[in-house]
Amino acid sequence: MEIQKINTNDIANIPNNTNQIPKIGINGPSIIPTIEPPVVKSTEVPVVRGLALPVFQMPDTSIKYPVIDVPTQEEFDAAVKAEREKQAAEQQEKTRGLPDTTPPPQLPQIVQTPTIQTAISPIAEIAANKPPTPTFTVGGIDINLPDPSLVATAGAVAVVTTAATIASTTALNA
Repeated sequence: MEIQKINTNDIANIPNNTNQIPKIGINGPSIIPTIEPPVVKSTEVPVVRGLALPVFQMPDTSIKYPVIDVPTQEEFDAAVKAEREKQAAEQQEKTRGLPDTTPPPQLPQIVQTPTIQTAISPIAEIAANKPPTPTFTVGGIDINLPDPSLVATAGAVAVVTTAATIASTTALNA
C-alpha cells in the first residue's frame, strides 16, 4: 500500500464531512469498519404494590449557632456618648477641692509596738563610722537592703550548687 502525498498548501480548503471531521482525500476502503448504533429499548416502570416505601431517619446535621445581639452603629455611638458624659460628670465631682492622692495610712498608737527600755549592757559595740545600709521607700515604709556580703555569699552558693548538679548529672548519664 502506498501512502498518498498531500498538498499542504490547500489545508485550509479541506472539506469537512457531517461530523465536522476533515476529509483529507484518502481514496479506497476505510480502515475503520462501520459500527451499527446500539439498540435502545424502552422499559416500563416496575410496579410493586406489596412493599412499603423505605423510611430514612437521618440525623439533623445543621449546626445551631448562638445568636449574638450586636448593636447597630447608632446604638454603639449612643452608648459611647453616655459613657463619656458619665466620665465627665465624675471629673466634675472630683473638682471639690479634695486632694487626688491619699496619704499613707498611719497606725494608731495602740496598735504600734511599744519599745521596751531595759538596762541591759551591750555585748559588742558597733563602730560609729560604719556607713548606713541603703534603704528605699515603698508606700511610705523604709525598707533596708541586705548587706552586700550576704548577697555575694548567696550568689556564690547558687553558682557552686548549679555546677555540682550539672557535673553529677553529666557523670551519671555518661
